[in-house]
Amino acid sequence: MLTGLTEFAGRECYELTLTKPIGGNEFLYIDPATYLTAGMVSTDDGPMGKVKITSVNEEYREFHGMAIATRIKQDIGGMQEQIMTISEVSIEPHAEGTFALPSRIQELLN
Repeated sequence: MLTGLTEFAGRECYELTLTKPIGGNEFLYIDPATYLTAGMVSTDDGPMGKVKITSVNEEYREFHGMAIATRIKQDIGGMQEQIMTISEVSIEPHAEGTFALPSRIQELLN
């Protein structure tokens, strides 16, 4: 559900509230100028209880016609920060049928 505009990582973003089937919410932030994902905030269970995880997507580059964040910063409960850097993206062909629906589901669609 679109919550509205809010500040995320120092810029104004659309905030979407995503409700998980197992309960709880995640918050997705979209840059209103580019419609690229600015980041996400979620809460996960950890050894010390619930932990807030904030991911910030930065430095988008184009790979194979798709805009992909090449720098992703994660703050894990204010206790740990990790930065993931993507320098290359490879899209490999998949085997025929890899994403085929199971036959019982396909029968329901026919």
